[in-house]
Amino acid sequence: MAGYEFTDCMVDIETTGLQPDKAAIIQIGAVPFRYDDMAIDTKSMFKQSLTMPRDRFWTDNTQEFWLGQNREVYFKIMGEARYYREVILEFHAWAVAKPNMRFWCKGLNFDWNFIESYFIDHDLAMPFNFREAKDLRSFISGRYDKPGAYEPDVDRVGSHHDALSDCLTQLRLLAKVKEETCINKPNLSN
Repeated sequence: MAGYEFTDCMVDIETTGLQPDKAAIIQIGAVPFRYDDMAIDTKSMFKQSLTMPRDRFWTDNTQEFWLGQNREVYFKIMGEARYYREVILEFHAWAVAKPNMRFWCKGLNFDWNFIESYFIDHDLAMPFNFREAKDLRSFISGRYDKPGAYEPDVDRVGSHHDALSDCLTQLRLLAKVKEETCINKPNLSN
């Protein structure tokens, strides 16, 4: 798909723990968008739930979180789960078909490392360039010149901890940050 017009991709995952090489991804969401005008490719969003590989595990705290605070979302995710290898191959093909998209997420050291670990496990090259990857939290901190976990308020899209809903909420957050902090709206995508 040469000349794909959406230059960026917001990615979110749901997992069974915090260790990218040991815990499992149970859902992947991804939304192509254009940073300059925040247009979203609604026809090409990705959302799939995955079964757990045998060599990955739950952490007690994460399992308690899902079954205690997010039980309904968890059962919906698991009810839609497909064989993990098929989903990873599908996500890889989806990303490769949209060359040179910048990878955005809300925690680069988390989402990127999980996705990369699954691609490594399946002998797949990472379709995103790490040097181009963007961390939404760092972006927000830099734009507001406030260290820490500050975020402006935005209306949530869908269910919290549904990967696609979280991607769309993160895009609302990015748009609001740009609106509030970019006086002349310079092109920051390079």
